[in-house]
Amino acid sequence: MPSWAVLAAIVVAGAVVYLLRRRLFDMIASGGGAAERAKRAEADRATLQKQTEILLQDRTIEDTARDMENGQF
Repeated sequence: MPSWAVLAAIVVAGAVVYLLRRRLFDMIASGGGAAERAKRAEADRATLQKQTEILLQDRTIEDTARDMENGQF
């Protein structure tokens, strides 16, 4: 086998490995991104619900300030 054919085979094999790795990483990134967005959306929804519950209660400014200091808001 001529040396140029060996070199060509190595280049083709390298390109195939590169494309497969790139596709695999893209699939992993897209799946992880969707899961992370869903997790953040759920956390945002829970935070908004808690804030709404606090605001709907009849509280004074001092009570709200105390809740914020205690990390409950």
